[in-house]
Amino acid sequence: MTGDKQTLREHYLAQRRRLSDTERLRADAAIRERIRRLPEYRQARLVAIYAGDGTEPDLLPLTAADPDKRFFLPRYVSGAGRYELAEVRDPATELRPGRYKLAEPAPECPAATPTEMRDEMLFLIPGVAFDEHGVRLGRGGGYYDRLLAETGGVIAGVFYAAQQANALPEQAHDRRMDLAVTEEKVWFFHDAAVPNTATP
Repeated sequence: MTGDKQTLREHYLAQRRRLSDTERLRADAAIRERIRRLPEYRQARLVAIYAGDGTEPDLLPLTAADPDKRFFLPRYVSGAGRYELAEVRDPATELRPGRYKLAEPAPECPAATPTEMRDEMLFLIPGVAFDEHGVRLGRGGGYYDRLLAETGGVIAGVFYAAQQANALPEQAHDRRMDLAVTEEKVWFFHDAAVPNTATP
């Protein structure tokens, strides 16, 4: 399915909202388990996750499942028009209502350093849709594109299987994902010119 980005967003957001609570809970557990089995995750000491909007895969339970890792979540920088990552040790006490009504780290949570962002972080990011080439369709603000522009870390998209597209529009500044995790499989995007492989 191809088309303008807003039409695609509406289509795949609707696909995501169609999941029942039972389907979502089952899919979320499967996604987290696939993430925990990834070598990239097992080797990572620093992991960027997110607090979902209620329709995105829930990754917050990873913080309790893997207390040996340090977890970072996006926090809006007021006046700068961008997000930063801040460390959260206890989501139950350290998250606050933020921009777009999404939970964000409290002001006292320490921000990730440029070195941590550039060299040490595994990024687990949400999206509206993804395709077999590793192209990710976001919400449209470009916040993740700016956040990821300087990183050399692994970027893993987190989606439901219903969010997979055949092909998505791409711009020169878009950062492709290295892999994507759904409840059904893990997609690896090593080279867009080579057929991609997926693990069940």
